[in-house]
Amino acid sequence: MKQIVPQMDAPFGLAYIGYDEIAISFPKTEIILIFGTQHYTKRREIEVIGQCWRIDFANNMLLVAIRFKEILFLDRFGNIIKRVSMSQNNLTYVHLFMDRYYRAEFADSSVHCYSSNGKKIWCFSEADALGTRTMCSDSDGNLFVACQDSNRVILISKDGISSKVVVETSKPKAIWVDSKSSVLFVCSLNGDNLSTYRLHL
Repeated sequence: MKQIVPQMDAPFGLAYIGYDEIAISFPKTEIILIFGTQHYTKRREIEVIGQCWRIDFANNMLLVAIRFKEILFLDRFGNIIKRVSMSQNNLTYVHLFMDRYYRAEFADSSVHCYSSNGKKIWCFSEADALGTRTMCSDSDGNLFVACQDSNRVILISKDGISSKVVVETSKPKAIWVDSKSSVLFVCSLNGDNLSTYRLHL
């Protein structure tokens, strides 16, 4: 069933945060709006200081990329649990899984993995994995990464050492994996192609 959510001003990130709620980030207005998933009515608004781009939710925490500034860890109501200072100009794509969080740097096509206390565990970069964007994890902690500029989605091992191409598709930007059914969802840069792939890993 199609639902129309009003007053959307250049949204970027979306995350399901439990309790029949979704969070949507708006970099231009520096807010995150929380909507109910049944009637898509606005329930609350979280103000952040800075451009809030990609968001993710795990472990009852909302992970927020604030460009030029930091990564925020919030509860469902916007209270700050912790913040990690990061001044990267391209701080846009982040991901949270178990006790690790990740940052994709599309300018130099790298992926960075951090422990819960902010210590960098590994950094991944390969010549044929260009324009790293959205990330998601399987149930084992391996990391799927959309490589927009090399037209593929790759899978990085949880230790960051090895990788392989799982899908070749034009300009993938947004991805999500359903680990239970082994299905990968991929949306292209301009939103003109949404595809599903049965994984055989």
